[in-house]
Amino acid sequence: INWLATCRDMFSINPEVTIYGSESLLVKAPDYFTKFAQLLRRTPERTI
Repeated sequence: INWLATCRDMFSINPEVTIYGSESLLVKAPDYFTKFAQLLRRTPERTI
């Protein structure tokens, strides 16, 4: 999973937020991202 692209897509609704590859993200709910990654892997790309 390209997490940089995924995070950029998630925040694309807010044009004031730009995420660069050099930034660190503080993840307060790592379980969410683990399950999110699993969901993305098993969901057909066409659906996403």
